[in-house]
Amino acid sequence: MKKIRWSYPLFRIFGIRVDLHITFLLLLGLFCWEGHQAHQWAGALAAFIGIILAFTSVLLHELGHCLTAATYGIKTPRILLMPIGGMAQMTHIPRDPNAELKITLAGPLVNFVIAGLLFLIVGAPDMRFWYIELFSLNAMNLARLTIVWNLTMGLFNLLPVFPMDGGRILRALLAKRFDYLDATRIATYTAKVFIVIGVSLALMWGENYLMIALFAFIWIGGEAEYQQVRFLENYAGLTIGDVVTPWAGGPNDPALKNWPSLSATWPLEVYARHFETKPEAFYPVYHDGKFIGVVDTARLKSALHVAKQHRNEAIRQDKGNA
Repeated sequence: MKKIRWSYPLFRIFGIRVDLHITFLLLLGLFCWEGHQAHQWAGALAAFIGIILAFTSVLLHELGHCLTAATYGIKTPRILLMPIGGMAQMTHIPRDPNAELKITLAGPLVNFVIAGLLFLIVGAPDMRFWYIELFSLNAMNLARLTIVWNLTMGLFNLLPVFPMDGGRILRALLAKRFDYLDATRIATYTAKVFIVIGVSLALMWGENYLMIALFAFIWIGGEAEYQQVRFLENYAGLTIGDVVTPWAGGPNDPALKNWPSLSATWPLEVYARHFETKPEAFYPVYHDGKFIGVVDTARLKSALHVAKQHRNEAIRQDKGNA
């Protein structure tokens, strides 16, 4: 049975693959239909151009993040465009709060720069400026629509709702005073408060299903990233060698023949999830070609507890010597 593809590649820019989620076509079709209902084919064309302009702004927003991240050696294999916005899938998020602040602020800054440049073209706003027809082909109307969209996107992203930009800014600021996991947890809980308020307002103002769906996506994304950070923090800075236990039988013991060998220098976080799926396994561990013991998954929790104590003590000593 052929697997359903939910996204399709559009092009590459700065070495980053830009993909389009298939549900984007539903949003495009809906707006074009509404435009047709309002002003026939001219309205449909205006809706099409408006959506393209909006998502060009979304793409530029994400590129702001990606190109700033590249200055810190962080790669972005893909940007995914969805009906609720864009998502830059970076290889990792920097642990340095200052780096995360700069990378995060770059996105909304792009939106404000776009709006500022368009203001230079259309002139200073007056009361009539903010009256916009959604399905008008008038060039000035489309420019004003793009300005409003960029201002709205830039400001909305600055709300302290993790993992949106504002939530990441909050996490980066908190990380200057708290450890990374606590900063992420506080940012996640703060986001949930704002999401509850946002959903309540959306319900009060009518059937704002797209806004509710956006908040639901943000809630799920924030919780998923918090759990990921929580998992990684549990193993951060530890290697396979830190959880090795002695093995009296030696490397040729028949009990070890079915398990692959590991290096003591490999990062533990890469293999931890696999170990969790093997409750009774014995992985032989080597260092500089010498057998030093095994990773006994049945005893991994106790070995990890001791390793974390040693790690935390080393961190405290380093801070004391700083």
